[in-house]
Amino acid sequence: YEIYQCDWSSDVCSSDLRSALVLTNRLHAMIMAAHAGAPVIALDQPEGKLTMYAAELGVAVVAPDAALTPQQAQALVAGAVGYDRAAREAAMARVGREAARNLESDARARVIGAESLAV
Repeated sequence: YEIYQCDWSSDVCSSDLRSALVLTNRLHAMIMAAHAGAPVIALDQPEGKLTMYAAELGVAVVAPDAALTPQQAQALVAGAVGYDRAAREAAMARVGREAARNLESDARARVIGAESLAV
C-alpha cells in the first residue's frame, strides 16, 4: 500500500479516495471515504465521535494506541477491505435523508425566527 501525504486541514485528499485503504482519525475523511466506496479504518477512542458514526457506516475502528498482533492487524484490514457494500450504501442513503431533514428543519426555524423578528 502507498501512503499519501496531504494537507489534513482539508480532511481528505482526492488521492485518498482512490487508495486501497483509507486510514484516518478525521470524521469528514471517514465519511467522504465511505461515501466514495473506499475501504476505511478509523482511528478513534472507544467513546469518540468517529466510533459513533463508524458503526452506522460499517467502518472498522481501532484505538490509535492499540497494540495489535500481526494477525489482528491483518484481520482488521481484511474486514475493512471486505466491507458489506450494500449495507454501507443503505446506511449512506439513510444518513443523507437524515441530513436533508435536518437542513429543512433548520431552514424552517430560520424563517420562523426571521418572521418573529419582523413582527
